[in-house]
Parts: sequence; structure tokens; C-alpha cells
Amino acid sequence: MATKDKIQIDIDSEIRKRAETNLQMNGISLTHLLQTIITSIADNQISPSPTITEADLLAFIDEVLNALNGKEELESYTTLDALNKGLSN
Repeated sequence: MATKDKIQIDIDSEIRKRAETNLQMNGISLTHLLQTIITSIADNQISPSPTITEADLLAFIDEVLNALNGKEELESYTTLDALNKGLSN
């Protein structure tokens, strides 16, 4: 059985409430969204980069939400080389 860790963040309560409300309209919890994003980063060997813009992050979140809702399928890669090729396209 895998060991589970907890992650805590400090965030303005009003921002959290708005995010949870928007996510609930899509049938997704904030916890599930964050688990999906962190798992995606881990599985795809993507490291955080200071060059990621807010627009890029919002587009990524939209992509994840669409995948969770079954609106689109996320592209997957089995090697770092394949991922790098996909990112360069």
C-alpha cells in the first residue's frame, strides 16, 4: 500500500471559495483537481519552470478539467524524449 502525504497551502479564503464553486459546477473537487495536476507533473516528468505564464497555467487547468469531464483526452507520453517532442510541436 502506498504511503500518502498531505500538502497544505495558505490561500485567501475568498479565492478558495470561488475556485471550489467553479469546480463544483464541473463536478470536480479542489482536492481532486490538485491531485490530478500533481500526478500529471509527476508522471510526465515535468518540472516547474519560471517561464510558465499565468495564461499557460490557466490553459493547463482547462485542459485537465476537460479531460476529467470527458470532453477531451489528454495526450500521454511514455518517455522523456517523446514528451520533449510533443512539447516542441
